Amino acid sequence: MSPIEIGVISVIAIIVFVYLGLYIPVALGVVSFVSIWLMRDDFELSMNLLKIAVGDSVMEYTFATVPLFTFMGLIVSKAGMGADIYEVMNSGFKKVKGGIGMATVGANAVFAAVTGSSIASASVFAKVSVPEMIKYDYNPRFAVGVVAGSSVLGMIIPPSAMLIIYSFVAEQSVGDMFLAGVVPGILLAIAYIAAIWAMGKIVPKYVGGKPATEYEWMSFKEIFAKTAPLVSLITIVLGGIYTGWMTPVEAGATGAAVGAHHCDHPQKNQPENLLGSFD
Repeated sequence: MSPIEIGVISVIAIIVFVYLGLYIPVALGVVSFVSIWLMRDDFELSMNLLKIAVGDSVMEYTFATVPLFTFMGLIVSKAGMGADIYEVMNSGFKKVKGGIGMATVGANAVFAAVTGSSIASASVFAKVSVPEMIKYDYNPRFAVGVVAGSSVLGMIIPPSAMLIIYSFVAEQSVGDMFLAGVVPGILLAIAYIAAIWAMGKIVPKYVGGKPATEYEWMSFKEIFAKTAPLVSLITIVLGGIYTGWMTPVEAGATGAAVGAHHCDHPQKNQPENLLGSFD
């Protein structure tokens, strides 16, 4: 087979493996291994390249950033911080058409600035926001679409795991990548909110819903109590990186440690499930 034919088959094989439930890293590794073997007709070469790839990944200090930020996102989501910021946003948008959707986008943007993980955002707001929107008669397709669409903010707004990976591939500074993602992430969040507002005016039947009048306006004390943990995490993690006080690896470890500090209340944060997987 020609290299082009092997490439096409490889792409198809990756898609099939992923849909069959195989982990993406495993699917990519297996397909890459077999593809090199077929193109070069050299099993030993494929094995040596696999050893080099695995060894370099383990030995590379900066690659520790990804699992540390992922762990921080897990801790923050289990600590209930996503639900807290969602309540604050919902209080502000309660009387606007599509307001719960706007609150979801705003909460997702703030949550992404802590976790850097789209998976964490989708996991939290699929459980918090979608049932709430359906409760207020929103279109289920709209409710799910808002959560799915705004969850990608975690890929852009720092500390994004995708930006970390891209910085390695492009051989650029992780701090510079984080700095470059701030404005586009904020603009995208604003665009999402504006689009929901426009849909509420132009196609209200598709949005559905009714004002969430049950929500009371929060006092400054309540808002501060619910947002202070997230704001402190954002300040510590991003502030530490931008000022040069911490490397991205150190910032990820510090953020995970600070996030764990907010898991001291069993009735809310469920620390017994802290190491459980997102479901």
